[in-house]
Amino acid sequence: MFEENEWRIVHGIVDSVWVTPIEGEEQTSLSVLVSEISEEVAIRFEHEHYDWIAFVPLRDSDAVP
Repeated sequence: MFEENEWRIVHGIVDSVWVTPIEGEEQTSLSVLVSEISEEVAIRFEHEHYDWIAFVPLRDSDAVP
């Protein structure tokens, strides 16, 4: 549903998903979208706003920064 409403999924884990707007597209507001998703799956969702977030590799990972 996020992608259908012009949000790109950046990262997701068991109880969280991070999204960012797709540039050049008009997004459905997160408040509206979260309400629609909550209703669809019958689980109450909440959202928080962060100006930035960084996902870094583990110290002993082979990932290239």
